[in-house]
Amino acid sequence: MARHIYVGCRTSVERRARGLGVGVWRAATPGCAWEQVQLVEGYGNPTWITLSADGRRLYAVEGDGEWLHAFAVASSGMIEPVVSRPLHGRNPVHAAQSPCGRWLLVANHLSSAVAVLALDDDGWPGELADILQLDGSPGPHRVEQPFAKPHQVIFGLAGRLVLVPDKGLDVLHAFRLETRTGRLEHHPGARLREGAGPRHAALHPVHPVVYVLGELNSTITAVRIDVATGTLTPWQVISSVPEDYPADSRAAAIAASADGRMLYATNRGHDSVVAVELDATTGRMRQRCWVPAGGRTPRFMSLEPEEAVMHVASEDDDRIVAFRRQGAGLVEIASVAETSSPTCIAYSLPLGTR
Repeated sequence: MARHIYVGCRTSVERRARGLGVGVWRAATPGCAWEQVQLVEGYGNPTWITLSADGRRLYAVEGDGEWLHAFAVASSGMIEPVVSRPLHGRNPVHAAQSPCGRWLLVANHLSSAVAVLALDDDGWPGELADILQLDGSPGPHRVEQPFAKPHQVIFGLAGRLVLVPDKGLDVLHAFRLETRTGRLEHHPGARLREGAGPRHAALHPVHPVVYVLGELNSTITAVRIDVATGTLTPWQVISSVPEDYPADSRAAAIAASADGRMLYATNRGHDSVVAVELDATTGRMRQRCWVPAGGRTPRFMSLEPEEAVMHVASEDDDRIVAFRRQGAGLVEIASVAETSSPTCIAYSLPLGTR
């Protein structure tokens, strides 16, 4: 189904990046080659981009910087910058709109904080509503874990729980969002294995389970969520790389399929995508298989909304590769786009549905 696709790319010399900004692409059908229709330059390291729930606004965080940029999305799919807001923190790496639509939450990776910005009725970000500093005992990695380093914000239990993987503390934080004021309230989280470096997480679509990807030790931890209390309990850990791969690797992206059958994660170093079967009754992780990612350093991976096709963005090979889901595995289709230092992909609503 035809749609527009938005790609954020790193731009800075410090990151040895070759990208130029946010690219807008058009795809006629899932898995086909993309056609670039716009490139918006002038924004440093738009490493994470996300669309509003109605598809009318695009939000981009300035990786290694301190700003959020908001763009209007026209019916043609083209984007136009409208407003920028300071995030009162360093290196924002992820942003998510609350299910109620009133708030945008941002993980400030290097200032150990989660920021909350108010969204007006048109989806434009306003001033800071809350900023929550994270602290605790750092993990054992001397370089990567000097302090709290939140890396993502996701909403669980129908939006009643905010989950934040913390790469620095080896913790999956939990909060409650007060939807009237935008304030975040602490809720008991879960401690993972020392040195795991939790980076991203994915919710099971049916069972109250969240799968947390450990960047530093290449693991996936299944964490149960008590529906009544929101209590988090880790209950299973598996490796994201094969047991006969002894070299260094860093896990990056994770996604669960909407049918609840499969979980996917990328490995930078092993340069692969691991496909994990999930038990239909419990959500327990079972058999795994690995496929080459189609490029070096697969930083980002996502399923298209119809979920027949997966795209993997390889940051160091400047390409995005499409895979077809086939049973419990993946089959590479083709490279669909060549773009420098890609780090994030966002999909529009199908053309003509907005």
